Amino acid sequence: VGLPRGSRRRTGGLRREEVAALAGMSVDYYSRIEQQRGPMPSEQVLAALARGLHLSLSERDYLFDLAGHPAPRRVLREDHVSPTMMRIVERLSDTPALVMSRFGETLLQTRPAVALLGDYTRFNGLSRYLVYRWFTDPAQRDLYPDEDHALRGRVCENEQLKEGMHMPCASTSGRTSLTPRLMVMAVVLKSCQKSRSSTAEDIGRLTSKERYSFGAQFAEVAVDVTTGEVRVRRMLGMFAAGRIVNPLTARSQFAGGMVWGLSMALYEEAARDQATGGHVGADLAGYHFAANADVPVIEADWVDDPVGIKGIGEIGIVGAAAAIANAVWHATGVRHRHLPIRPDRVLMAGRDA
Repeated sequence: VGLPRGSRRRTGGLRREEVAALAGMSVDYYSRIEQQRGPMPSEQVLAALARGLHLSLSERDYLFDLAGHPAPRRVLREDHVSPTMMRIVERLSDTPALVMSRFGETLLQTRPAVALLGDYTRFNGLSRYLVYRWFTDPAQRDLYPDEDHALRGRVCENEQLKEGMHMPCASTSGRTSLTPRLMVMAVVLKSCQKSRSSTAEDIGRLTSKERYSFGAQFAEVAVDVTTGEVRVRRMLGMFAAGRIVNPLTARSQFAGGMVWGLSMALYEEAARDQATGGHVGADLAGYHFAANADVPVIEADWVDDPVGIKGIGEIGIVGAAAAIANAVWHATGVRHRHLPIRPDRVLMAGRDA
């Protein structure tokens, strides 16, 4: 809980005076609370005890319940370090480590981190934020080689613009005194170096090659002329998605996309209730999608692509439904322009043809 190591004790746990010091109250007052003498403690006192003892949210709520108070509303605070994270950091006594908010404010540091980087928690005002110090404090940039300054400047500027508009304009604790727009302006006006977020020059140095992922998919289907049921017998997909780093997860991603493309082509359909406007079958019990028995043997592979890493994403699902629809056209001679290709639509299209 943050207390310095003392002499060895006969029993574990904290003494009353230690708990009182952690919570910022007198030993006498804490003793009266512990012995249930006097009035029930206020919500502020309970909150101080919870902070001092590093209680989890569930433990804090239980403490409030024992005292007869409603549990505080759980809100996400950018300046709060959870007790679990505190315990993890405390165990890293020989490792430089720090905990930062998404705005770049250092909330907690280990002693090796202070020795290596300095005490980042000593700053006040906008200087609490690492991005602000990068642009306004030359000493911060001196920690990095000169050749890294341009890159880190672009990174800091992008992070600032991304997170700046989400920064709270004010807080009850008074920690944030400027609006997000003023903070962005302060960084721009006080900037000691020129930085740009444009990557046009970096892209221009790359060789001129197509950098989109693409692929070709093939399907073989069987159509029952009596019932109109369509069954996919096998599927094959060949893709060019750049350099494949992990073949196992890449093949799973390709095949998974093809499965959902099959489901889109033959089964999935969103229908609305004309009376209520709600979805019919809005849960997995009523919504029809491809199950294991509906999925055939699926082969997914890729070609050697010298472009580099491009990404897979949902490329597996893009052409699957079109391939199945083309296979149905080859089997029946009828084009289907609406998905899913249900048995009733197959029979009606056959009669119309």
